Amino acid sequence: MRVFQTFNQGEAHYIAYITQDVSQADLCVYITKNQGLAYGENRWFITNNKTQTDKTLFFGSRGSAQLVVCFVNSPALAGWQRNHPLQGKLCRF
Repeated sequence: MRVFQTFNQGEAHYIAYITQDVSQADLCVYITKNQGLAYGENRWFITNNKTQTDKTLFFGSRGSAQLVVCFVNSPALAGWQRNHPLQGKLCRF
């Protein structure tokens, strides 16, 4: 999934909170440097090009977040950690 980070909450599709604790995450995400490898909801390519993005995210406080993410170092560790209302919807357009 190609993600654009906005600093304007009103522009975002979703608000996410970043945690370093996998047990607190809804979704573990692997960040790829190759746009072609950014597929599914758990492999993200962070882009600076707003016109070539799948979703726009605002990273905010835990209290306002719709999604809690943890960045992991391996694609094998990436994925949903529990059932979540956004599961299967992040990549839909």
